[in-house]
Amino acid sequence: MYLRHGRTGRILVWKILFASELTSRRGMMGQGALRLADGVGIFAGSGSLASVPVQNPLDLVALDRDLKVVAVYPAILPAQAGRVRVEKLLGLSAGAAARADLRCGDTLELGLC
Repeated sequence: MYLRHGRTGRILVWKILFASELTSRRGMMGQGALRLADGVGIFAGSGSLASVPVQNPLDLVALDRDLKVVAVYPAILPAQAGRVRVEKLLGLSAGAAARADLRCGDTLELGLC
């Protein structure tokens, strides 16, 4: 699965990790904290990103149910994500949202590889 930036047509995320899988016992199986690279995103419901073990700051993109960007929070720690109340959150490597020129009102498109 991938996410395409609707306004620019550019692929924003090549690989999507789901927070629910990362926080489950089976999902982490002895792994340490994650480090996100460009092209990888963590998709989560509101507040559930706070429990994902990520060691570097993330750009958090708040999305509504139609994957429309509601807000962009640059370079914050996942533990701070619990305060963000939206339908969905997308965690990207710090700086990725600015490089992709993500703005409020932009829409992301979900696709299958």
